[in-house]
Amino acid sequence: MATPSSSARARHRRVPTRRQRPVLLLGVTATGAVLAHVLVGSAPVAPVAAAEPVSVAAELGLTAQTAPDLGELADLAASRSSREDQQAAAASAQAAADQAVLDQ
Repeated sequence: MATPSSSARARHRRVPTRRQRPVLLLGVTATGAVLAHVLVGSAPVAPVAAAEPVSVAAELGLTAQTAPDLGELADLAASRSSREDQQAAAASAQAAADQAVLDQ
């Protein structure tokens, strides 16, 4: 018969159960993260020299007097719309052809 002290020692030497293992891994991970932070540290951030502010419009060469050419944008929108219409028509034609094959 086992004595109470030997069973207490056996319980103490047990491998962690499935429920305890994630807690152990989380503790090891947290310890490693703290240790890495202490050893590596954080380097001071170098100050950024403030350059003269430049607007996007100035970089693109746009001024208040110049109006962008909207004709190209309208053409792109129209071509996209016609492409989408063509794709929808092709998809419905393919679906009709597939259905015709299945009906045979």
